[in-house]
Amino acid sequence: MLLAELQVFHSRPIAPTRRLAQPRLRHRFQEDRIGLTRSSHRLFRNDQGMLRANFNAEKGAPAQHVLGAIYAAQEFPANLRGPVLSAVRRGLEWSGDIGPGLLAHLSGRSARSLHADAVADPIGWARGVLGISSLEQRPEKVRIRRQFREALLDAHPDRGGNDGDAAQRIADLSEARQILLSSEPICLMNPSAL
Repeated sequence: MLLAELQVFHSRPIAPTRRLAQPRLRHRFQEDRIGLTRSSHRLFRNDQGMLRANFNAEKGAPAQHVLGAIYAAQEFPANLRGPVLSAVRRGLEWSGDIGPGLLAHLSGRSARSLHADAVADPIGWARGVLGISSLEQRPEKVRIRRQFREALLDAHPDRGGNDGDAAQRIADLSEARQILLSSEPICLMNPSAL
């Protein structure tokens, strides 16, 4: 399922635009798209609920794509611009391959889980993973740790858990515990958008 798409219209690398606002500017925002190349960047949620990205960045310069993301952020409601621009800043620091590691980096924590619900509503996702009711205002740390230990024992292959998905289940449980024990979890996306 497609969750988000960013289309950036930019000049071709071999024929930079001659339309400049100032002589020193290399790129500028313009409304018309005539003579510009289109690059599409997409964020998907697969059948298992995991996030996957498809970046079409080979057509333009990295600065063009970053500026495209910044220009797109200005169209967001004011309460969502901060998290989006924080993700853009984190993206500028990335030096690895484009893949799951980048998505975990953009989420702002060392998340092993790239489940769409974990990024959209981390507290709700963490409560569901650990089996803590959403009716509880803020579960106590003792309860979070107890639920984590019980779920961990159920997930472990030596205690009857499924060998095939044990590693992912344990990673999800650890991530859920970290989210609920931290004081300020990060929400990158609007939960209602999913």
